[in-house]
Amino acid sequence: MIDEAIKVGQRISILNGGRLVQTDTPSELRHNPADEYVAQFMRAKI
Repeated sequence: MIDEAIKVGQRISILNGGRLVQTDTPSELRHNPADEYVAQFMRAKI
């Protein structure tokens, strides 16, 4: 489902353990992750 969200979503929120880590565009999530969790998540899903 994240693949579809990346293709059509304008903004995506990433949660880690129920805590909001980052909300941004798919491009910003990929190129400027808030932390290592977001970076790993985006690498694993793209």
